[in-house]
Amino acid sequence: MNFNVSTQNKDLQHAIFLPMLNWNFILLGGHIQRVADSWIYPKEEHMVYELIYVIHGLEKIVLNDETIILHQGEFVIITPGTRHTVSAIKDLTYFCFHFDLDEPDLEERLLVTSRLLFQNKNARTKELTAYFDKMINTLKPKGDYDFADKMGMQITLSHILLGLYRESAKVTLSNNPSALDYARSIKVKIKRMLKYNIGCNLRDREQVEPVKLNVISEVCSDLNLSVGYCNRIYKKYYGSSPGYYINQVKLTYAKRLLTKPQLNIERVSFILGYKNPQNFSRFFRKYVGTSPKKYRSLNVNQTWDKKLYEANFTNLI
Repeated sequence: MNFNVSTQNKDLQHAIFLPMLNWNFILLGGHIQRVADSWIYPKEEHMVYELIYVIHGLEKIVLNDETIILHQGEFVIITPGTRHTVSAIKDLTYFCFHFDLDEPDLEERLLVTSRLLFQNKNARTKELTAYFDKMINTLKPKGDYDFADKMGMQITLSHILLGLYRESAKVTLSNNPSALDYARSIKVKIKRMLKYNIGCNLRDREQVEPVKLNVISEVCSDLNLSVGYCNRIYKKYYGSSPGYYINQVKLTYAKRLLTKPQLNIERVSFILGYKNPQNFSRFFRKYVGTSPKKYRSLNVNQTWDKKLYEANFTNLI
């Protein structure tokens, strides 16, 4: 998101700014294995993304009511909420991993379809599978990964995400979006708006009132949906209300911000859209079961800067 020059210090009105990078990517584990031709994994769905890459042989994947066959060197991205079954056809060795991210631009592109199939005739496929092979070569049977191993894997994953972002831009949006398409769009737009609000409040310390949009109304307006329909289809596919998801996103940011000793709790509450820190404290205690002060005292790394830590932890709410 771009910020108005009017909100910047006048001395910087002609400056060109770097973007604020405030995202989180999580690798939720993965594995490689060879399976018998009779192997089948029962129907399931995830709340995160799954990438399945066929190293050798043939694999059948049923996505909702669609069946695809993955050949050697091909892979598929299965998006959250997509019910699927996988099975071996012949001589199958595969590699898969699950991941999640909170970058709305990439997430919005990945969610334009229920899956992204990369066939071996696609030039981008060969570019990306080279990175998969690199990941596979770093696997350790005992799992004793050090910092260098993890950092190397993070760099490799960054290349993969960039490739996925570029390729997903080629996917044509449906002229007749389904209810599931709308549910996914609601989720992405909620995260995008909250991220924008938080970014504005974090960047501009001269604000008196925090930026706080009516997220649900804005999302419904953007998608030309009623609030009632928005709530119904979101709950149908994600099992909870959009309001609950908003609170979960806010909690994720709250926990991250509370581990920053340079931010006192009053400032954290303002960044999250609360003018009154007491309201933020009640919200946090409701979902976490403890106060923001107690949470940060248990999770912050005091060795970062003891003097800074002590200065910011004095008389906090």
